Amino acid sequence: MKRKSILFLFLFLLAIGLAYETQSITAGWMTGSQYGIIGVSVLLLLVYAIPAVWALFHFAKKWKLSWIPVLFSLLGGGFIAGWLSSFANTYFHEMIQAVAPNSDFWNQYESAIAGPLFEEPFKLIPIFFVLYLFNVRRIKSIFLLAIASGLGFQIVEDFAYIRQDMPEGFSYAVSGILGRIMNGVVSHWVYTALFMVGLYLILQATKGRKELMLTGWFYFISGFWPSLCRQFTIWPNRDRTPSCYSILDSSRTLLIYQADLTVQSLDQRNLIYKNRMFQTYDFFKLFTKTELAEELGDELVWCSIPCDFSKDFPSAGQIDLKKVHWHAHSQAFVDSLQAFQQLSR
Repeated sequence: MKRKSILFLFLFLLAIGLAYETQSITAGWMTGSQYGIIGVSVLLLLVYAIPAVWALFHFAKKWKLSWIPVLFSLLGGGFIAGWLSSFANTYFHEMIQAVAPNSDFWNQYESAIAGPLFEEPFKLIPIFFVLYLFNVRRIKSIFLLAIASGLGFQIVEDFAYIRQDMPEGFSYAVSGILGRIMNGVVSHWVYTALFMVGLYLILQATKGRKELMLTGWFYFISGFWPSLCRQFTIWPNRDRTPSCYSILDSSRTLLIYQADLTVQSLDQRNLIYKNRMFQTYDFFKLFTKTELAEELGDELVWCSIPCDFSKDFPSAGQIDLKKVHWHAHSQAFVDSLQAFQQLSR
């Protein structure tokens, strides 16, 4: 029942977003020429959207992730994160106007601050829905879901800019979407992927894998600063200085490449740990202190009896390793158990 309620909430938020994003083109107030501008702009948008979505599902198949959670994340990023971010930006703007209506700082930098501040967290909401509904746990899969959410947000945002630019005429709308196509190579899908990988590593570090903490914060911050840098007008002549954008684009490309290497490495290590866990020849049966009270008192002991780890140790994550009676020949398994406990937290 709880899972169905969560699914209903996801679909409800999705339906709100779909109505919100399409209301301007379904109200019937636009002229034929305006619909023509939107049509041409959307066709241009599909030049990158279709290959990007195809690549997304291609990697999902390659990484053995079902297409359904990827689709949920893609749609959620577009039609849940989008309207939530829009409302948050609107309320933030109204708050700033009420508190500091004549502030030169907020007039210049409000959108640059509000964008990353609200968009990045909201783009994680569809991912959390998918993780719960489909029980996705592999870091490679989570990484791909983050890319899907960011890409969905990016496509719907591009469509919103088409509607926004349409009153300015055909040339303005087309030039605007062409610019967003160029920017789309390393845009929201990169920010969300970096942000999610960083958050995942930080959570793992809090559960015992402390060596991941620094890397996690690096990626977490990296999910914010490229967006901030691109929106902040810190270069007076940035419109006439393409090298500024080139530095940002190359930095984001390098960051997402490095994040992919980190994800692949961690996923491989996790698989190695799990494979060691389920090898029957190196596992041991657990006896309680009741059965061995006279010999060990309050301690637990590992005996070299082959068994199936998944059946005989369903609550291995709760075993207190401090109470294990150590044998030299059981050290390899205890190492594996420690790794399993970290992975299962």
